Amino acid sequence: ITDRKQMEEALRRSEDNLKRAQQVAHIGSWHLDIPSNILTCSDEACRIFGIPSGISLTYERFLGLVHPEDRRALDDAWRAALACGRASLEYRIVVAGETRWISGIAEIERDAGGTPVRGVGTSQDITQHKAVDDALRAHVQQLEALRAVSAEIARELRLPTLLDLIVRKAVALVEGAGGTIFLWDEAAQRLAPHVWVGHSGNWGREGQVRLGEGLVGLVAERRGGLIVNDYRSWPHARACILQETNVTAVIAEPLLCHGRLVGVVAIDHQGGGRHFMDHDLALLRLFAAQAAVAVENAKLYTEVRQDADELERKVEERTRDLQAANADLEAFAYSVSHDLHAPLIGIDGFSHLLLTKYRTVLDAQGQEYLQRVRVATHHMMERINALLTLARVSHQPVALEPVDLGALARAVANDLRQRAPDRSAEIRIQDDLVVHGDPRLLRALVENLLGNAWKFTTRRCPARIEVGRRSGEANEAVYFVRDNGAGFDMAYADKLFGAFERFHAADEFPGTGIGLATVKRIVQRHGGRVWAEGVVDAGATFFFTLGVPTTGLETTR
Repeated sequence: ITDRKQMEEALRRSEDNLKRAQQVAHIGSWHLDIPSNILTCSDEACRIFGIPSGISLTYERFLGLVHPEDRRALDDAWRAALACGRASLEYRIVVAGETRWISGIAEIERDAGGTPVRGVGTSQDITQHKAVDDALRAHVQQLEALRAVSAEIARELRLPTLLDLIVRKAVALVEGAGGTIFLWDEAAQRLAPHVWVGHSGNWGREGQVRLGEGLVGLVAERRGGLIVNDYRSWPHARACILQETNVTAVIAEPLLCHGRLVGVVAIDHQGGGRHFMDHDLALLRLFAAQAAVAVENAKLYTEVRQDADELERKVEERTRDLQAANADLEAFAYSVSHDLHAPLIGIDGFSHLLLTKYRTVLDAQGQEYLQRVRVATHHMMERINALLTLARVSHQPVALEPVDLGALARAVANDLRQRAPDRSAEIRIQDDLVVHGDPRLLRALVENLLGNAWKFTTRRCPARIEVGRRSGEANEAVYFVRDNGAGFDMAYADKLFGAFERFHAADEFPGTGIGLATVKRIVQRHGGRVWAEGVVDAGATFFFTLGVPTTGLETTR
């Protein structure tokens, strides 16, 4: 008898331990006698299923405890267990109107003939685990939404658009009904409303808000977020909001950048039934930190853009003034050159008459003086003609059409050879040098460059001159005129294209000093660049490009 009592006591303790273990783990056990369809549950299983302890159920009655949407899945799992011997499933049950999540496992016992006779299993209440998982999943989704929203607002630099974007994204982030954003005005020491969405447009009727005034002012003053879920009874509520809106709950967060107040964003619920939670405030705080930086960046961009626009306006104004001054100067030079031309013709003509009709009266020295007058007059007329040419290429409209530079160069080369048939010169001109430009201006350009090369190779035998094209950066077409003449010192390369700049004596290489200035002006009017490379006594190469004309452009013929 003693042994039996000891065994009964040990069994009782074992059952108590099992019950406690099930209670701690929220795991109940059950078994179903399949032939009689009687389901027996442990105390913990009864607690989980919301039925009195010791009550037996049928399978069908138990199925009635299962959430309607999960009954089909549980029945399929039970049939799978009958067929395969084991099954598991997470499903929901409804107990006194409360939904609980259950993790169930079932195993089937069979008789010697293989017929299922008994089902045993466990049911664990995982409602809390599911709630934690759902909360974690929602938090991850919110953080991902925050990341996406932060990236979106960081890309927007237009302040009005950015402010609207911030409010709309903040409303969506905490699932509010409306919202507004106030920016801090340091000079006025006020918060001014800028953008509102939803019915919160009435927030803007508050006008500018001082620190400590209302919800927005308190948040700004404290530099910390605030939730007011009973706004209509809140002692600091603004009268205009209570009278003109149905706002019932408000959450607000300051926009702070490096500890400095930028503004406040406020989101509301309307009509009751919705509250903001602490995790909403934490999420809004993270968003506000990103929004504050974005607002500061947009403000800086706006200031820089305004400064740039003002600078551009001033540059355009100065450019117009400079263009007008240059035009006046060129017109004046043209007028002066034209007015001087006639008196010089008279001086030359009278000097010639004196030399021819009064030669017998003049002694040798007098004749030499008159000859010097004529030489100086001719030289002055050449300079005036060169100035007139420069003025013409600066003023005449640019008429674009296809122009064969090679054909122009060959025509100019033939003219040069006819003027000096005894010169030994090799002139090579590349084929296919068709460009888009003004034929008259390009003719003047070729005449000046080829004439320059012809002049500075007079002491070479043979003289070698080449006209061609090469590829520059980004496949830009670069045209050139190369010679083996006198060359020049590269230290003076930047002065070559100035008017009246000369590096050789007139008796060595005659000229007006205007030719290369004319070349530069023609190239500029075609939107191109011109430069030169040379070595003293080893020749020079003049390069130029022809881009889109920038001044005096007429329609293309």
